[in-house]
Amino acid sequence: MSQASIDVRKCTPTVLLDELSHEFGMMVHRLRDQWNDAPGREAASADQIEAAQLTVDRTASAMLEGACGRADWSLALSEYEKAWAQVFDSLGDRRN
Repeated sequence: MSQASIDVRKCTPTVLLDELSHEFGMMVHRLRDQWNDAPGREAASADQIEAAQLTVDRTASAMLEGACGRADWSLALSEYEKAWAQVFDSLGDRRN
C-alpha cells in the first residue's frame, strides 16, 4: 500500500480508522509470528513496546483529528516495529 493511498481530507473518520486498523493489524500479525517463535519471550521487557504502542495510539488519534498525515503514521508504525525488533534482538542475546 502506498503512502498516498489515503487522502485524509477526503476520508470520513470511520474509513480512515478502518484503514489505520488494517495497516496496524497486518504489522501485528507479522510480529506475532516472530514472537511465537522467539525463545525466552516470557523474559522480554514491555517498556519499549508500551512506549511505541502509545506513539501509535497518539498518531492514530491525531490523524483522525487531521493534525498529522500519512508520513507521521508510517513513522509511528516503523518505530513500533523497531521496538519489537530490539526486543527480539535482546531475546537472541539472552539465548547465546
